[in-house]
Amino acid sequence: MFSPSTRAARLRQRQALLRWRVYFGWPLLGLVVFGGPYSIITAFGWNWWSALACVALLAGMEPVLTRLLPAWTLSARQARGRWLLELAKTSALAPILLLRSFSSAVTVEPTPTITVFGRETPINDVNSPAAPRSHLLVMASEMRTHGPVVAIGSARRGIAAAPKLDLLMFEPDDDIWFEVFEILSAASRAVLMLPGETQSVGREYNSLKSRNLLPKLVLVMPPYSRTFRGRRAIMPFIDDKFAELEAGWSKAREHFKALGVMLPPYDPGGLAFTIDATGSVKDQVALAGSFLRIQRAVDRLVPADTVKVRPLGETMRLLEPFRLSRQ
Repeated sequence: MFSPSTRAARLRQRQALLRWRVYFGWPLLGLVVFGGPYSIITAFGWNWWSALACVALLAGMEPVLTRLLPAWTLSARQARGRWLLELAKTSALAPILLLRSFSSAVTVEPTPTITVFGRETPINDVNSPAAPRSHLLVMASEMRTHGPVVAIGSARRGIAAAPKLDLLMFEPDDDIWFEVFEILSAASRAVLMLPGETQSVGREYNSLKSRNLLPKLVLVMPPYSRTFRGRRAIMPFIDDKFAELEAGWSKAREHFKALGVMLPPYDPGGLAFTIDATGSVKDQVALAGSFLRIQRAVDRLVPADTVKVRPLGETMRLLEPFRLSRQ
């Protein structure tokens, strides 16, 4: 039911730690210990032998810490998942459902690259602690104080960037995911969707429309991060890949146009909006460059007393026949 914790995930975390250690950790340690008048040697009056012994001790402990850190992280995440599951079974609050396309550039922050000696390289890959964040997880971290947040499918990207979020990730098999979606959407206080170009997102939209649940639906245009915009101004040699996000939204517009929905052109500031039965924008709230306003936008666009909901605890009992397993 929650994000997978497999041996492959452990290996990827260790590889990410190794890359960060080689690129940043040891050079920084060397600078702190040996680097000029502000080094540890100068501050404590150490001699070179003491400093080398300190470095050797850290080097000896490093393999142990490298093995323990991923295990602690995964163990804490699994414990958090079990706690969330038990809490969900008794929750009297209606859930908030997050939807997205699994293969769209709209769902994840762009991956900036840097070109060195004619070779273009990502600054942070998907396994780095500073990996591009999933917009789904960022929205969940903002909405979690509003009610229990649920989503379908695993959060395989950007987990490290949002360790405090409360997000139930249901992972049904392909033959039952749509039935799970219909139960969750009928119970939800609001349904937040990141538009994409895949058929599953279109099927979800058509289902909401046919069941008269469009008043619950909030379509989200992800903002282009202010951090990225500031970095582009001072570091022009970095390609922020903004064009990928813009192109992803254009593909989503074309896909939803075929469904009879006219999405607005992409705005780097981001937007949350609702649509009417004709597919036109009904109301909208500007996000002003971040997801910090998404909760306020949902309150305005989907007033709590205008939609029919079901408590998450009752919804979990409806989902029991599906035997959703924790993966």
